[in-house]
Amino acid sequence: MMLHKSLPAICTTVGQDRVSFISTGSGISTVLPWWRLDHIVASVKPDLRHRDYGNALLRAIDDLSNMLEAGPPTLSDRHP
Repeated sequence: MMLHKSLPAICTTVGQDRVSFISTGSGISTVLPWWRLDHIVASVKPDLRHRDYGNALLRAIDDLSNMLEAGPPTLSDRHP
């Protein structure tokens, strides 16, 4: 499998600053706009707070996979 540079990359900083984010390439922004990424980060924060980093990573990968499979979001996806 050849990875393209625009595929999402998970970038998480865990520590006293408690900053978590996901960075993506511009080629995937139509499928993963910022607000979808915010949803993923919010969904993993409880695991990160409990220092369950493995589960947080698996949850993020699962959420990313589901969103990539679903394709570009609709307007109703933004305001569930």
